[in-house]
Amino acid sequence: MRIGLARLIRGAVTHAKMLLLVCVALGMGGAGTFLLEGRLNSDLGQLIQPKGDQNWYQSNQAFQAAFPSYQQTALVVVRGRDAFAVETATQLLKDAFDARGGFDQVFAPAVEPFIKAHRLYFLEPADLTKWLQGAEFNFGVLQRLSEQPTLAATLLIIADMLGVQSGQPLPITLQHAIDGLLAGQPTAQAFYPLVSPEQTDFFNLIIVNGRQSLDEPLPNEQIVRTLRSIIDQQA
Repeated sequence: MRIGLARLIRGAVTHAKMLLLVCVALGMGGAGTFLLEGRLNSDLGQLIQPKGDQNWYQSNQAFQAAFPSYQQTALVVVRGRDAFAVETATQLLKDAFDARGGFDQVFAPAVEPFIKAHRLYFLEPADLTKWLQGAEFNFGVLQRLSEQPTLAATLLIIADMLGVQSGQPLPITLQHAIDGLLAGQPTAQAFYPLVSPEQTDFFNLIIVNGRQSLDEPLPNEQIVRTLRSIIDQQA
């Protein structure tokens, strides 16, 4: 073994220039092959790939194929017992995320202008039917108030309705007016709310699509840390 090693060393020394040229050629060939065929990949989903028979992995792959733009995505859930308060908080957080920057997209369906203006499009047919029945029931009151939009006219209509519909629920506009007067804050509501009166918890989602930062060791952690920082500032 020593004799073979000695011969190898003597051969390398004797043909040093040739050996150097061969090494340079191999290095250049390897570099050229990498430039043509190789690529750097920082996606852990590709570098550490689980078995294909895992259900969660197949579902994740299907989601990525269907929604390629929603990588590096976080969901912020706004929850509360008051629909208006939840919507207000959702709008404040969305505005704060937009103001901070650093995100490719911030989307909050519940406060999008188009969805807010066309919520009837998204109701179930049965719920839409109930809402239309309520709007029809309330229409006469709105028509009378449009002719005389005064507090005196409102009280007169309330008296008329109480006399005609004793024990029956009042139209939403009148009931809301009574509640406002009793609370010392008279207001008017033209339509029935688009939420069930039996619902006690309300949820809104904010979809935040972060930017992939290859210079960050943990880009997803950075996205979550930024979101938490903004939420803490708004709390």
